Amino acid sequence: NSLRASQELVSRFPEDPTSWSQLGRTKIFLSSFDSADSAFYEALRRNPDFPGAKIGLLGCRYARGDLSGAIDGLRNLLDQPDLNDLARFEGLIIWNNLGLAGLLAEAGRCREAISVLESAEHLTGGGAENKLKPNMGRGHVLLRMEKYAEALDQVQDLTNYTPEPSLSIREASFVQVKALVALGRLAEADSIIAGLKGINSGVSDKDEMGWGKWAYLTPILMAEVSLARDDPAAVFAYLEPILGWRRVAHWWAIDMWMNMAAAHRMEGDHAKAEFELMDLLSVHGGHALAHLQLGSLYEEMNRADEAIKSYEKFLDMWSEADD
Repeated sequence: NSLRASQELVSRFPEDPTSWSQLGRTKIFLSSFDSADSAFYEALRRNPDFPGAKIGLLGCRYARGDLSGAIDGLRNLLDQPDLNDLARFEGLIIWNNLGLAGLLAEAGRCREAISVLESAEHLTGGGAENKLKPNMGRGHVLLRMEKYAEALDQVQDLTNYTPEPSLSIREASFVQVKALVALGRLAEADSIIAGLKGINSGVSDKDEMGWGKWAYLTPILMAEVSLARDDPAAVFAYLEPILGWRRVAHWWAIDMWMNMAAAHRMEGDHAKAEFELMDLLSVHGGHALAHLQLGSLYEEMNRADEAIKSYEKFLDMWSEADD
């Protein structure tokens, strides 16, 4: 459906670089990276300075597993003096798992990520997101640093920073639940999810304005808690009905693959766990921790050569890790 919609957009507005960039992003989700590159180049042919297409090409690098290339390319793009503050803000914060900050965190360069988020707060043009997104980003980076109590503190008051409180509550709930699960405070995580159900009760997964992604956040978080309770059957029950959506999902859908893999591994089904991790990497090849988990899985399966390759890929991505 997403591909048909993107193709229809290009058909209706063939000279609009935005249409071609949307098609490129859809092709990335389908792991059609050469076609994605072609779509982004079509956008640049119509507007050589179009930032969405330039960032999209870097998205292909990340999807192919070139994390350092995506980081360097995005940093160079954002350093261009003619880039306006709004475009720079979106590149720092929003694109591809919280923008440059998110990619740095993927590479274990968490202190750099925090510095990027701090710089974004001083840009103009981001509106309410100038406060919301950097604070949310810090919450995610603190999760990566395993500083769970600090992550909770970081997102606690985010509803004050936006005229649409439900948006920030949804965003904050992801950080809150993951931190609470890591701290073993599962009853509190249940309470956060219960509140989220009320907010999402009026959201359709077919919402034409793009809000449909929020309808899936609740089962993703319920699966997270179920995994902590060693209940793989519940993980499957929550996630299997929505697996078809994850390739065109918001960034937090990465956890759908990771938790499905962990649940299959918990049941001793190594083949299905391998499939989930490989499928994740076919779209998010720059997700370093997936390579680490795949190496661990191969080691458990006595596939030493493949385990070494996966570990080497992870270590290459984390060669400049600062935490």
